[in-house]
Amino acid sequence: AAERYEQVQQVNAFDEGMGFYTYDEGPARLGWLVNMQDTLVQENEKDAGKSGIHLYFIDDAGAYFKSTIVYQPYFYLVCRPGTEAMVEACIKKRFDTLCVSTERQVREDLKLANHLIGQKREVIKLTFTNMQDFYNVRKPLMKAASVNSAKGADSHQAAYDYYDELIDKNEIAYEGHLAVHQQHRAAAKRSYQDPLECILELREYDLMYYVRCAIDLDLRVGTWYEVSVHGGAVALRPRRD
Repeated sequence: AAERYEQVQQVNAFDEGMGFYTYDEGPARLGWLVNMQDTLVQENEKDAGKSGIHLYFIDDAGAYFKSTIVYQPYFYLVCRPGTEAMVEACIKKRFDTLCVSTERQVREDLKLANHLIGQKREVIKLTFTNMQDFYNVRKPLMKAASVNSAKGADSHQAAYDYYDELIDKNEIAYEGHLAVHQQHRAAAKRSYQDPLECILELREYDLMYYVRCAIDLDLRVGTWYEVSVHGGAVALRPRRD
């Protein structure tokens, strides 16, 4: 943390030497976004810090300034259907000091054979304070997913997974089939000694941090923005006129 803190201070000193002083208070400013760079926002050299992105602007009078937005990185986990709650509980326990939050979401999955008719998959979103924590959790989970992928799924498990999705997503209500399905689901859960064995793959784990920010925050170099600060937080509003 201390080494990273020193690096950030050096970058800030260089930016100021080039005329890009930090705008963090005062009236709103109009700026043309010319560059962006990921950074670490730290209160002191012992602070692990929060991931953020420096935004470099030139205002309508030709003056330089920069602003910093803090944004939490994240990626998604795809698990065997029906094991999401078990995997999520395991993640919370094993990585409680690294993972800020977990959230189960239902999202479109283009890998599903019938995604064109609205079929969706439940995934787990893992969110982090900074990219170092992101990497520290990603590494063992990628290894687990790789091992699970190498093992492959036998025909019974593959059939179970497909049937599981039909039951959950299309609400098949036939009592006899539902009972069989529930028995298979319970047996499948018992067959895994470690919940991490249920992780099939990671999604959106390889995006560069600045790309993630650009996508989620709608940041575009070569665009005018109205930049303002409210309660210490930077707000941007694109100016299309």
